[in-house]
Amino acid sequence: MKREIQLAAWAAAGVMVSALTAGAAPVGTDNFTYPDGSIAGRTGGTGWAFNQHPEAGAPPSAPSDWDVAFGTANVTGGKLVTLESGAIREYDGPSEGATAPSNEREGAFQGTGKVFYGVDTVRQAGADWSGASSFDFGAERIFFGVPSGQGANAFFGIEESNVGRSMTTVPVVAGQTYRIVAEIDYDADQLKLWVDPSAGGGRTGGLTWTGRGSVSPGAAAGSPPVRHACAPTSG
Repeated sequence: MKREIQLAAWAAAGVMVSALTAGAAPVGTDNFTYPDGSIAGRTGGTGWAFNQHPEAGAPPSAPSDWDVAFGTANVTGGKLVTLESGAIREYDGPSEGATAPSNEREGAFQGTGKVFYGVDTVRQAGADWSGASSFDFGAERIFFGVPSGQGANAFFGIEESNVGRSMTTVPVVAGQTYRIVAEIDYDADQLKLWVDPSAGGGRTGGLTWTGRGSVSPGAAAGSPPVRHACAPTSG
């Protein structure tokens, strides 16, 4: 099954990643205006050089690139299309990794502030799961979208790895375009999800999940920075 994910700009059709700390600051957007082919190594869009914790010895910040996290992930007709696969992009580049110094660490959120994600997604019939994940370096921590294992009557929700899930009452309809907007609020220890937040009724839904275990991981002094990289995925 193909599932299509299209990310656009915050001020236009949607947001890829936006950070809110002392004030709003965009991390990056991507409309996937690439030639058809693998997403791996693509560096387009705007931003993706979000340096908030400089480390001595790290290369100068530059746009990060897309990596295929698992399976295959291809751009087809200006959309990111996955097939039981996933792709990931760090907040800052070009260097990656949890070991200092790295640009990936420099772009990390270290347990404070807010991060917003926005995704335009179309789900096809028969899909088990589809949505966008937030990663802590190589580990998936938080999933926003349609969690797996729901069968034919699937709903949108939030899932934390090894913690659990919380579901909206918004059903997903195959072939329909949805706007998913999600928030990680490190300060309030909350996860939030909205489905079509500007639709004005019907399919619009919201969900707030408070006090979950991995909302603010790695915040202790001396621990590795928490890096949540937007990873549009679909199953």
